[in-house]
Amino acid sequence: MRIFYGIHLKSSRLSTAFDIVRFISESDSIRFSHITMRGPYSKPLNKAALENLNNSYQRDWTVRLDGAGSFMTERQNTVLVRVDLLQLKDLVYKPDYADGIPHITLYDGTDRLFAEKLISLLYKYDFHEYVEVNQLQRLSAKAPTGGNFSILYNEFHQKYVEYIGDLPDTKSLKQMSVQEKMAIIQKVLDDNFSRISDKLIRYKLDDRQAEFRFDDE
Repeated sequence: MRIFYGIHLKSSRLSTAFDIVRFISESDSIRFSHITMRGPYSKPLNKAALENLNNSYQRDWTVRLDGAGSFMTERQNTVLVRVDLLQLKDLVYKPDYADGIPHITLYDGTDRLFAEKLISLLYKYDFHEYVEVNQLQRLSAKAPTGGNFSILYNEFHQKYVEYIGDLPDTKSLKQMSVQEKMAIIQKVLDDNFSRISDKLIRYKLDDRQAEFRFDDE
């Protein structure tokens, strides 16, 4: 058994948004948004060891969302939001990925087209935000739905129905096209994040700038 420990965002708004995006993207299982910090372990940490990690000294349990990103290889299609761990960097112990980038996964599957569409959409939004997190805790494994959504929390249900107009259902999501899924994910993002284009400032072209051309003409 491979055991991992991680942290979760305290913001229910952000957690719900990320959880819904991941469920729409990967409807075969439920995995709550988190940042993996330690593992794999072959057996759980004892209570004293975990308390020592969490309380060894006073620290600010805050992270900074640091923009969208992806890991794309021949065998991997992972879309994510990067995370700056700030004062929590020393808690990381991931020997299999010593140089890994802390992140929240939003998609990790076999569909390259979907992954490319999703990362292109995410790049349009500003994810830079400071967020409080909970202390280290053991992470739950992916939970195959099998039509059972009892582990989903109330806010997830409420927001999901608001965005989609129906209760969580794997079958209906699988029948959706990539475009339909992207339209719903865009609603979720619009409701929780600013578009980068909304934050750009347009400056009047002055005489010095007018001397240079940046196109191919």
